[in-house]
Amino acid sequence: MARDVSSSVLGSVKTLNGERVIDAQAVSTWSQATKPITPLGVNNLRLSRLNRDAPIIPQIAGTLGTYNVGLLMKTWGRVQPGGGSDWFYIDDGSLLTDGFGNTGVKVTLVGILAPPKAPPQEGHYVLVTGLSSCEIPLGQTQPVRLIRPRCADDIIDLGQF
Repeated sequence: MARDVSSSVLGSVKTLNGERVIDAQAVSTWSQATKPITPLGVNNLRLSRLNRDAPIIPQIAGTLGTYNVGLLMKTWGRVQPGGGSDWFYIDDGSLLTDGFGNTGVKVTLVGILAPPKAPPQEGHYVLVTGLSSCEIPLGQTQPVRLIRPRCADDIIDLGQF
């Protein structure tokens, strides 16, 4: 079914933690959408592919596929050791490293307001839907893969197998 969505954004483009964003001052959206957007399912290796020709953001080492930062994606993996109160890493078996001692793709819980979401337990398998993104960790110069869920329901804990 066709989707009729229109929006208007007023703001400026800037780089925030290694990602190009619109610092919006005003946003207007109107829609007659009848069906929600379906995320593209990808393995961890294909997340956060940056444009290698873009001079503003450094390329993430080892990414494959087409440019997808800012797109709604679905990925999966096992929750890795470590993590924090508002983030965790998942690995789908690709054994990606971020260059800072972590394996997998970082999932941030920052911005998920209602209901509050705690990270899933280490060793559990999860499905995560969110925006393909990246960030440059504090004190570093290279970006890492990141997925930004929109809400608590975007993280489905499948438990241990």
